[in-house]
Formats: sequence, structure tokens, C-alpha cells
Amino acid sequence: MIQSARARGAVRDYEGSDMALMSFLRPKPVRKDFVKNFTIPPVAQPGANAHRLAITAIIKDEAETIREWIEFHRVVGVERFYLYDNGSTDGTLELLRRYVASGVVELIAWPHFIVGAHTQALAYAHALVTFGPMTRWMAFVDADEFLFGTREDNLVEILREYGSLPAVIVYRHFFGTSGHQTPPPGLTMEHFTQRLDVPAGKMPESFLARTPKSIVQPSRVQRVHGAHFFIVDKEGSVGYDEQRRPLTRGSLEYHTTERLRINHYYTRDLQTFERRRQRTSSSATNKPAPPEEYERNRHTMDAEPIRDDTIVRFVPRMREALERSAAVQPS
Repeated sequence: MIQSARARGAVRDYEGSDMALMSFLRPKPVRKDFVKNFTIPPVAQPGANAHRLAITAIIKDEAETIREWIEFHRVVGVERFYLYDNGSTDGTLELLRRYVASGVVELIAWPHFIVGAHTQALAYAHALVTFGPMTRWMAFVDADEFLFGTREDNLVEILREYGSLPAVIVYRHFFGTSGHQTPPPGLTMEHFTQRLDVPAGKMPESFLARTPKSIVQPSRVQRVHGAHFFIVDKEGSVGYDEQRRPLTRGSLEYHTTERLRINHYYTRDLQTFERRRQRTSSSATNKPAPPEEYERNRHTMDAEPIRDDTIVRFVPRMREALERSAAVQPS
């Protein structure tokens, strides 16, 4: 299916010019057999016509939810999507054709091509250098993560208040199965409302709570540090939280989602969870993550969840957006 989509111009191939660009990305080894840190060349300042907010994500077999994910982020202010496809075969590329044709999505074929390197971090480095000059803010989230304002609806308006900062760190809330054994009809956001209880304030010991995501100004990034962080100065800062507290990877002391948050739909229903946890990872290697790790995390989320329907206020606008999108036929 990737080949047929390429033939219709839906997927941008990883071309020789891009290979030349990648030679500038100087790797910082984490351990001998795995590299996820990359220093990037300086990124130009965005011009007057730059997108105010874009999302970069690596995707694989997201046909079930990709339209909801794109339309939701358009509703909250995202103007452009840079999607790196890691070998989808479930119809994802066909669903994205209309978004590519309209200029909303830039779709890049992105297979595992360097043994021992973090494929997701490489994609992020490529996006910063290639598309960074065309966007003021770039958010890095996964296709099962929904980024939004806790009380305010428009992300661009929120980020305007953080314009002096190089990067804003956004913490996640992890949603489990909400008791669903099979996929319920309708929107993810309206059916999955039970999440791991992470009280605001001092950071809990939970590993899940200590893995936020980043929104960056590309021109101020110096180095990609895996899938979650971006080094923005010589002191190793990764940016600031929503309370404007400066952060390094070792100083994540407070979990705060008063203004900005990410809903991470880690499992969805149990049937989907069982299927997806066996699939090949699109982030780092061509091997699935250990099934016991996924199961341990699912149990943590489902053990004593709390109800959180903060995102449900967007449901009416989402239904309207999806109806409009369905009415637009791909060319």
C-alpha cells in the first residue's frame, strides 16, 4: 500500500537531498548499541508566513483514529502536520490523501534505516531542520496523544503568552480501557474517560508521570534528546513548564496540567490493546516492546482510575469537523 500511495504522490520519499542533510546530524551515543541524541545544525527563524503551530509525529497503522486525531488538533489550533510513516499497511495512507492534497499534512516515508539509532528521534531531527523554518511552534506527540488547553480552547493563543521561551514542557495523563473490552462506536475522547490518578504538585514516583512531551520553537533547539526532550542551551535545559519553571531532564519535580495537558490513550479498549502491543515498534527498533511492560502499564492505569472528562467539551465541535471532513472527497 505504501508503494501505491507513493505512485499517487501521497508520500514524500526520503530522497538523496535529505540524506545529505542527515549527514549534519551528529549523534550523541547513549549506550554502545543505541543512539537517540542528535545535534542539529542551526534552524532559521520562521518568516512572517510561517505556521503558528505544527505537530510532528511518527505514525504506523493508525487508520482507526487518525482522522479524529487530526481533526481534533485542527479544532484546537494546529495548522500543519508533519507525519513520518513507518510502514503503515492498514489504509492509513489512503485516509491521509485528502489532507495531503489540501496541504494540511506533509507525509514522509520513514522506515527503520539505521541499525542502533532511534528512528523517532531521527524523524524529529529531520523535521526540525527541514520544516522548522516554516513554523513558529512545533509540538512532538504520538498519534494516541491529544494535546489541548485544560481550560482554554486555542493552543496558539496559549502559546503566545510563552513566546519568550524556547520550549514548553507538557505533562501527560494516561487513560486505560475505561472498562471497554471491544472498540466502542464513536469518538475516543467521549468513551475513554478513566485515567491514572496523578495528583497535581510534587512529581510522583510513577515512571509514566515522568515522561512529558515538548512544544518547541525550532530555531532555538540545539539537540534532539530522544522522543521527549530537546536541548535548548549549553546548560542542558529542555525548556520550561507551564508555570515557567526552568527544567532539565533531571529536574522534573512538579506535575502540572493547569493550562496545558496531553491525554494519552495508551490502551483504548482491551481488544485493541492486545492487538497493538504485539505490533512492531515505530519508535526505535524493528522489534516489539516487551509485552509484559505494556501489560504492567495497563494494569497500573486500570487498577484504581479516576474519571476525567475535561476533553469532552470538544465533542460537539469534533462531530462537526468530522462531518465536514467526510464531505471532502480526495482528489
